[in-house]
Amino acid sequence: MARDACAVIGSGGHARVVIAALRASGARVTALYDERPERQGETVDGAVVSGDCEAGLNTPLPAHLAIGDNGVRRDLAATKPPGGWMQAVHPSALVDPAARIGAGSLVALGAIVQAGASIGAHVIVNTGAIVEHDWWWRISPMWPPARFWAAASMWARAC
Repeated sequence: MARDACAVIGSGGHARVVIAALRASGARVTALYDERPERQGETVDGAVVSGDCEAGLNTPLPAHLAIGDNGVRRDLAATKPPGGWMQAVHPSALVDPAARIGAGSLVALGAIVQAGASIGAHVIVNTGAIVEHDWWWRISPMWPPARFWAAASMWARAC
């Protein structure tokens, strides 16, 4: 069942992964936003870059912040109400019903999130990553062969 239209802020490589996850889960990505002037008007995987990040932060559409830089993502995430951010969970990801995934987070193709894991807002659980029980994570990305388990935690720091 298709979800309503949504927007993606960012148009680089990470945004392409987010767009694929959103579309695979039934969302319609209808707008992209990027700060780089040279990207304006470009088509990325079927969606057109139609404004800068500020325009994206003001869109009435549910949005996903698809910027790989932790510090930039954290700063931009603070400017929009939490209810305005949407998750991107690829249907091939295995997410236990007892796991929690925060607003604006990505769980990419082939990732595994086990029972008791708590993924905070705007986290990137990248392709093939595994997050075990009693783990919580905020803002930072995880890449395979990342494996996190029992009572571990990590907070992102701006670079």
